[in-house]
Amino acid sequence: MSDSLVVEMAFCRVMALFTTNRSRVDQSSRMLQAVLIMFLTVKTPESLLNIFSALFIIDYYLFIAPKVTEILTALSIINASASFVIYCIMSSHFREVFNETMIVTIVPTG
Repeated sequence: MSDSLVVEMAFCRVMALFTTNRSRVDQSSRMLQAVLIMFLTVKTPESLLNIFSALFIIDYYLFIAPKVTEILTALSIINASASFVIYCIMSSHFREVFNETMIVTIVPTG
């Protein structure tokens, strides 16, 4: 998941370099900030629990893992869904490319 965030951040920065309109750069920055905040909100507790599981193996698997695993999975799913929604709301270029690639146009023959 973190590799995709790095790619997303790099893509936003490259797009910001090629745009001359200042409002578009600001929009990309706000979109990047929103995705980054969502990502850190989800991954920080997960990382802390991974550190805890390395330090206290038995306690983690007996007491914490059964209760927290489902919550962390749900947070990861929400993060992926929210990132898609953020992209759709904040980026007109993303909407255009998404429509071109995912929506099949029916071309009449004859």
